[in-house]
Amino acid sequence: MLDEMVLRTAHPARSETMKRPTHKHLFSLFAALTLTGALAQSASAAVVRIDAIDPTPKNDFTPNVDRFGQPPFQAADSLVPHNLNIEDCKAISAVQTGARVRFTWTWQDKQALNLTPVYGIKLAAPGMSCDANSMTESVTANGCQIIWSDRSFSNPLTASAEIVDIDFKALMGTYAADPGGLNCNANTEADAKIYFVLPSNTGIGGTSSVYIGTEMNVHLDLAPPPTPTMDDPAPGNANLRVTWAQADSTDTTVSARVYWSDQPFTPANATAQASHSGTMTGTSFQITGLQNGTTYYVSVTAVDNHGNESAGSPVKTGIPVITFDLWNKYQEDGGQEQGGYSPCNAQPHGNGGPLAVLGAFTLLVLLVARRRTRVPVAKIAIALLVCAPLAIPAEAQAVSPQTASVDFRISNYTPNIDKAFPSRTPYADVMKDGDFGLGVNIDWRIWHGFGEFALGMGVGRWSHQGTALLTDGSASNDTTRLTIIPITFDAVYRFDVLAERYEFPLVPYARVGGVYGLWWMLDGVDNISVYTNKAGKNIRAIGGTGGLSGTIGLRLLLDVFEPGAARSFDIEMGVNHSYLFAEAQKLWLNDFGSSKSINLSDTVLAFGLAFDL
Repeated sequence: MLDEMVLRTAHPARSETMKRPTHKHLFSLFAALTLTGALAQSASAAVVRIDAIDPTPKNDFTPNVDRFGQPPFQAADSLVPHNLNIEDCKAISAVQTGARVRFTWTWQDKQALNLTPVYGIKLAAPGMSCDANSMTESVTANGCQIIWSDRSFSNPLTASAEIVDIDFKALMGTYAADPGGLNCNANTEADAKIYFVLPSNTGIGGTSSVYIGTEMNVHLDLAPPPTPTMDDPAPGNANLRVTWAQADSTDTTVSARVYWSDQPFTPANATAQASHSGTMTGTSFQITGLQNGTTYYVSVTAVDNHGNESAGSPVKTGIPVITFDLWNKYQEDGGQEQGGYSPCNAQPHGNGGPLAVLGAFTLLVLLVARRRTRVPVAKIAIALLVCAPLAIPAEAQAVSPQTASVDFRISNYTPNIDKAFPSRTPYADVMKDGDFGLGVNIDWRIWHGFGEFALGMGVGRWSHQGTALLTDGSASNDTTRLTIIPITFDAVYRFDVLAERYEFPLVPYARVGGVYGLWWMLDGVDNISVYTNKAGKNIRAIGGTGGLSGTIGLRLLLDVFEPGAARSFDIEMGVNHSYLFAEAQKLWLNDFGSSKSINLSDTVLAFGLAFDL
């Protein structure tokens, strides 16, 4: 309007030809724009939203929403799958009067200008088709089933919440073996379609003879996956381990289900007579809670991504047997450990032991750290007197102040459990050898003069798997696992004088302190192992063992090789120094020599990275 006013002022002679449009002109312009938009829209399908899918009253079939789609969704959305499987087919076939399902739907992109629209609904069973752009057509020509034609909307202004009942027997019509039923064993896959035929919105104030259709694709999967090949069940202690191989399949995802029973069954009646697992995508499963010495019958089926289940594999048998995991072997060989937590196992363990031990060590560290400003005067006067003549003021090369040190380590470890036995070797028999563990240590600087004194703590994790034994001493199919979590509280001394003053790259150190090892053992089904002694007492394989540790090590200062990178690391990350290190640690982890404790002692070699912070 502003441009028009300027133009008319500048050229008054032309003002007559540029008069304001009349209401008639506006209506024509609006109609033209609407027609243009409608024609552009007619190039694609109408937008139909399915708001709800419910069984019709007095109907016995409800689609499985996991397979058929959970409303609301767009009818033509290819990302929302609509699947019917063999189980659905059987349920549909069982409904005597027609398996009708009620769809509540909305024409979302209806334009307000079209005041009295109509619609049509068509079905095309697999192998059939419909004309999506026509209300009516010859039914006999292509097998299209017309449900409604030229039907008025209940809510013509909004075209919302419309209801139509779809007979799923008609939708699956090409699978009819006879007029009275469906062939649910067709072993085929095909697509059926539901059509929503709507006007193209080109009409003004009424309906149009030009239509556009939206297709909702329904996939009928009546082809079960091939049967897997199952190996003989491997017996364990109160369990059977079942393994299988899936056959090649065209399905995108194939899982498995395991069936078992202590009574004979055939693959055909497994679902009715046997227990079963959930579906799983792996190729092995452990059946637990069984009775040793009892024969069990086992079969495996495949389940495809649409929920179709294959025939069961040929039934095979297995008999669970008694096995000895590490805990049972340890107890049978005369081990005295009773499990539980205590700093010393001379007495039966109580549940408060680990908290008391860890709490005492933690309190000690906190008390010393809290008083660190008074330590040079009150705590290490003797050290100062002895070292005063040699004390060298620290020439800090780092930008940020140094307060702590942390290291990350990998170490070998073989607990010396067998040391308590004069002539038996339960650990070597079951576990064979040791393994590597991971850990982290952190300490806080207490005093720095002629070297560095610090207090710290560390935690690690070591876990090793072995093979449980049969009663004759041979290997079984069961595994067993020992896990140890060592927690240390240490006093540390590092001789860093040469590194600080002369940039000599080697820093020897020593560490002494207390250690508490939390431990547990697992049986063949990954539960805490339990041993029942002759008195009928159940002893659980979980507890804690206390002791001492001593360490000597050597750090290699990396800063001297890349001084520029070291300064940048300090400025940007607050890391004063970086090291490679190697150390030897002696663990006396046997509850201070108690004969009633499991012996977890060892000499450990560790390697890793360390950082001064």
